[in-house]
Amino acid sequence: MSTSEYNSADENSAVRYEHETYEEAARRHAEIHRSKHAEALDSAVPSAEGSKVPVERADLSRIPVWSDWDIDQHFERTRDLRFLTTGDRPWFSRRLSWLYPDDGCYARAELVSAKADEWLHRRPYRLFSFGNLMVSTANYPTGKVTWWYHTVPVVKRASTGEPVVFDAALDAKRPIPWKQWLALQVSNLNDVRVSVCDGNTYGPEHACFGSPARTAEAVSDEKDRFLGREWIRQVEMLRDPLRVLGDFPPW
Repeated sequence: MSTSEYNSADENSAVRYEHETYEEAARRHAEIHRSKHAEALDSAVPSAEGSKVPVERADLSRIPVWSDWDIDQHFERTRDLRFLTTGDRPWFSRRLSWLYPDDGCYARAELVSAKADEWLHRRPYRLFSFGNLMVSTANYPTGKVTWWYHTVPVVKRASTGEPVVFDAALDAKRPIPWKQWLALQVSNLNDVRVSVCDGNTYGPEHACFGSPARTAEAVSDEKDRFLGREWIRQVEMLRDPLRVLGDFPPW
C-alpha cells in the first residue's frame, strides 16, 4: 500500500508496511491510540492485542454455537447484501468492502456481527490474529497484502463444534475453518498469536471483553474510508466498478 492511500492516524488500521515487523507496526499503532485515549490507559481489562496467546492456548469455549444452516446463510447474506451508500454516489448501493483487502477488517467484522443482531442470531465472537501476516489476493496489484493483525467474526458449527469465521475478503465462497483461516496468513501456526474476544471488540487496542458495540463507527469507517478506496482499486485492476461492485461480483 502506498503512503498516499493509508491514513497513518487510523489507530485501528491493520496495515503493516512490507518491510515493517509486527512489533514495529504494533508499537506505531499503540502510540497513536495512547495519543487519542490517554484517559483509558489504566484500564484493568486487557485489550485484544494484550490478550494474544499461541494458537494451542486459545480459549474457544465461549464462542457462540450456530446451526450449519444459519452459518452458511449468514455468510452469503452478509457477503452479498448491498446496504451502504457513499456521498459521491448516493444512487449506488454497496456491499461491505470485500474487494479491498488492504484494511478495514475491523469495520467489516462489526457490521457482519451487527447483522446477526438485526436478524436475531446470537452475536458472533471476534477472533484476532497477530504477527507478520501476509495473504495472497487477486484484489491487490502485486497479489499480496501485509498486516500486523486481522480480525473476523467467529462462531462454532453445531454439527462439528469447529470454529469457523466470516471473511469473504479472503474466501468469498464459504465460511472458513479457523485454523485454515490462520494458515492463509502465515506459513506456520507457531508464527501467529490469537485472541478470542467478545463480539463487540472493535480494534486491537479495545478491551477484549466488555467494550460497547461500535456499529455506527463501523458504518462511518466503511462509508468514509474503505468503500471509496475499494472503488479506486477496481479501476486500478482494470475492472468496471459498476459491474463488480454492483450486480456481478467476482464470486
